[in-house]
This record gives sequence, structure tokens and C-alpha cells, in this order.
Amino acid sequence: MPAIDFPNSPALNSTHTVGNRVWKWNGTVWEVVRSTVPYATGATGPTGNTGSTGQTGATGVTGATGLTGATGVTGSTVTGPTGAAGAILAINNNTGTAYTLQAGDVNDLVTLNNANAVTVTVPPSVFSTNDVINISQIGAGQVTFAQGVGVTINSTGATATAPKLRVRYSSAAVICTASNTFLIVGDIS
Repeated sequence: MPAIDFPNSPALNSTHTVGNRVWKWNGTVWEVVRSTVPYATGATGPTGNTGSTGQTGATGVTGATGLTGATGVTGSTVTGPTGAAGAILAINNNTGTAYTLQAGDVNDLVTLNNANAVTVTVPPSVFSTNDVINISQIGAGQVTFAQGVGVTINSTGATATAPKLRVRYSSAAVICTASNTFLIVGDIS
């Protein structure tokens, strides 16, 4: 996936669409709020209309962009290969100073809560293209991402291949963009 060119100075709750993903500005970082599997989408309904179920998308984004339902698919919910696209399926709480991401972390929020520095290792040969793992630093110990053997990490962090979450309660998404290649985006330094 090429680098995403987000708008400068977005307003709170602004959205930005790239390919089959919708990102939302929460006031601090851009978050993925909706993602669809291209081959699973049906006919696109008119902008702003709700699906026959009357339910909004997983994160409840409505209004300014007129998106309701799962990215314009009327009357249905799009399910990705590992669960509901764009939804956090579970929270995985960790209190150690080292954690290696696992296949079961896909579409989950992994929280790291320790007073000391924490290292999160992205291992090789575990994730598939388009897999996303959400990471959040809950404790005072700064979280640093590390490449497993044969893994490439790309980011805007000061050290592009070993970014860090900026401060306590910062979050980032680890996105598998190709085999053993990952993009880390979020509140990083």
C-alpha cells in the first residue's frame, strides 16, 4: 500500500478515504473507521442514505460525509476475512516489558501497561496483507516497535524502522502491507 496523503489541519471527525478504507481524525490521530473487502461489496447506494437495517457503521460515523452502513453497501454488513472490518474485536491487556504480536491480535487492541519501557516485536511469517493490529500505551513506560528477523517496518517515526508511541495513551496501527512488510501509523515519534 502506498503512503497515505492525509489532509493538513483536518477538523475534528473529518474523514479521508483511500481505496477501500475510511480514516477519521479524532483530534490527535487518523483512525481507520471502516474497511471493506473489495470483492464483497454490493451495489453502492446514494450518498447519505441508510441501509435497510437503519444501522450506522461500526463506529457510528454519520453526518458530514454522509456515510452510513458499511461503506455505502445498502442493507448489509460487510465481513472481512477475520471479522467485522474496521471493528476492534477484543482488547488484549499486557503488563510485561516485552510483547511479540500474534495472529490472534489481528483486529484487536493490544494495550501495554508497564512503568518501564516496553518493546513490541513484529514477527515474520505471521500476518497477511491487510491485517491490522491496534496498539495503545496505557502505562508510563514508552512503547518501542522492533522488527523481527526478516521483517521491514516503515513509519514516520524518528527512527523509521523502530518507531515509538509518543506518550502515555498514544496509539498506533500496525498494518501488514505485504509479506513481512508493515506500516506503523498513529501517534508515534
